[in-house]
Amino acid sequence: MQGTMNEQEILRETYSSMSQWFRRNTEHLVPEMVTAKSTPITSHLVQQKDFLQKQEDVVKYRETEYNLVINSKDRDWVNGKNQNRYNFSVQLGGTRPQGTQLQTTITNMFRNITRIEFIKTVIPVEGLDVIRLQTFEPSGSPVVPSETYPSQAFYSALALPYVQVMMDEIIGNNYGTNDTIDRSLAICQYDAAWRSEVISDGTFTNRGYTLFFPKFMKAQRVYAPAPLASLQKMSFQILTPENQLLSKTPDSAQIETILDGTTLSGSSNYIDATGDYLFIETKAWFSLWAFSQIDKVQLAGIEIDVSSNPLLQSAADQMTAFLQREEGHVVVGIAHQRIATTDVDDGPNECGYANYIVIRNQFADPTKDGTCTRKYFDTQTNEIDLQSFLATQTIGGAILNLSRQVQFVMRIITRELDPTSNLRPDNI
Repeated sequence: MQGTMNEQEILRETYSSMSQWFRRNTEHLVPEMVTAKSTPITSHLVQQKDFLQKQEDVVKYRETEYNLVINSKDRDWVNGKNQNRYNFSVQLGGTRPQGTQLQTTITNMFRNITRIEFIKTVIPVEGLDVIRLQTFEPSGSPVVPSETYPSQAFYSALALPYVQVMMDEIIGNNYGTNDTIDRSLAICQYDAAWRSEVISDGTFTNRGYTLFFPKFMKAQRVYAPAPLASLQKMSFQILTPENQLLSKTPDSAQIETILDGTTLSGSSNYIDATGDYLFIETKAWFSLWAFSQIDKVQLAGIEIDVSSNPLLQSAADQMTAFLQREEGHVVVGIAHQRIATTDVDDGPNECGYANYIVIRNQFADPTKDGTCTRKYFDTQTNEIDLQSFLATQTIGGAILNLSRQVQFVMRIITRELDPTSNLRPDNI
């Protein structure tokens, strides 16, 4: 058709083409059907309408809510990643490593996220900074440095009007007078505080936990009309109103060695001839707020290499197992080494710092006969030899204060296909 055909010829050619298409051979589309009366065999022609299926105009979705509970203790605190309870990251959609390796991981991969909402945070009521107070004699002269009281200057999050929860991957719905507020996920205020009632004759710095949440505010990020495809990482920070990290004080410490009271000298009440207590010496000195009496601690990564003395292997293995038990240990005190000596005294020094964490040693099960009897690592002789060996060794590993951890609670809402919308009642 080069434009020379008239209208009647065009209609005639079109009708002929359509007729040939309708009379095409469609026997290959369905198997031949045999009837009892048909001779010879006959074919069933397939109509075009048999291939047309009505489709839904709109895909139906539903919203699913997930609650996230994040604990800062699950991060890798053994190898030291320059993080602490107020500054750490969480991986999403990964697999948790096996064994003793630590990694803050949420195994679920959240997709098509329509809303991320911050609910609350639980933080420890702890001293955020060491403040060295000076005391004076009645005459007005200052006392000697050993009589200063840094433990009496307690400055905690309860003294703050609010805290800012930051998350690098998400900007919330807050606006304020500085850029940090604009980038914050939540502005949280005090709501409640609680602690265990304990009578202590030492420095009592464990003061429980407090709840902060975005009171009278909605702390969230909404993704509309298009949802967020996925989220792989969540990096948290808790800041003061001055936009500084709530505390840079470490909540974990690298271990130098561990000795019992039989190998140490000084005025500490935990030094005795029976070895009832273990002194965990740390590589770096820590503040009196980092570890204190009645805190719960956990040890990991300890390696006692006694290859030079294989007879001590059994005692070393038993000691390692006791130190790294899953239930952890309770701190009975802290101590410090006097300057230019090897003597150990209880509590922090005049600056408020210490380098020993004291826990109770291994004892036999008191439910059997009601007695408090030391249970030695292997034999008493081998334990004594092991202590002499450890006095000259670095065993490595780390210790974490479980009582100084932070918890975040969040809610994630995702958009998912709704399969129940196409089910008939008799299919349920």
